[in-house]
Amino acid sequence: MMHNKQTIFISYSWADATFAQCVRNMVQAAGLRPWIDFERLDLEQPLEPQLSRAISSTDWMILLDSSSARSSQWVQLELELANQMKKPIVQLPIEPSNCSLHLCKIAKLPSPKSSQPVTSPS
Repeated sequence: MMHNKQTIFISYSWADATFAQCVRNMVQAAGLRPWIDFERLDLEQPLEPQLSRAISSTDWMILLDSSSARSSQWVQLELELANQMKKPIVQLPIEPSNCSLHLCKIAKLPSPKSSQPVTSPS
């Protein structure tokens, strides 16, 4: 299936989930397709093959780089897979963790706690 929107894999630690949701909203608002685990992973199936397929099917990765991400075995696996597949990786340092709400305000997007969904521009 061909699509004209780039798909972006968002790699992050669960400790940074609020920030990751905000980045996901920004990616979607920019007209791109975000791939983020909480929307796509089937927790009843083995995770590693799902992550490998997901990274393979995306155009590039955003790595939310925090101390939590650097110590996460899953983030390290995702990064290793992306490097093996020669996917472009955009590293986004995110310390301290409370910067997520500031980023949403700067981008004029709803914060992750907002009940308003963000839709792609037509």
